[in-house]
Amino acid sequence: MAGQALTIRQREYIKAKLDDPTRSNSEAAKLAGYQRNRQGGYRCGRSPAQTVGGRPLVQRAIERLYRKAGITDALLAQRAKEGLDAQYESRHSAVMLDDHKTRLGYLRLVHEVKGDLQDQPVQSQPIVLQIGFASGWDAVETARVTVPVEAETSA
Repeated sequence: MAGQALTIRQREYIKAKLDDPTRSNSEAAKLAGYQRNRQGGYRCGRSPAQTVGGRPLVQRAIERLYRKAGITDALLAQRAKEGLDAQYESRHSAVMLDDHKTRLGYLRLVHEVKGDLQDQPVQSQPIVLQIGFASGWDAVETARVTVPVEAETSA
């Protein structure tokens, strides 16, 4: 594999990931021109199980870019820790509150980097609400409402 060059799509994938670190692997593969496979992922080789970011050549290229920019494993760990401890100042008082949205983003990123997070949509069940209405001393009437949960889409 020595001397093997990145393909145009692999370069585009790396560019998409580096342009927006919060971008999912699937979105980066889509932007790079990879086609979706039957399992919902993006093909990048003969095996549908191969992922673009999982290819050793792509991983080495990203690692070289990080090293060149001075981004070490220690620095990444420090920044991830800071993100996992994120807080913000309340608008109503000088109290610091936990920033759960930022913490969740960092948690996803850490698990994606570790390979623990699969880039697949979560199937949600509809929410069923049952509400009781009472008017005076009359019997209680109930209404049942089913609210479908829409899948999150990335823009």
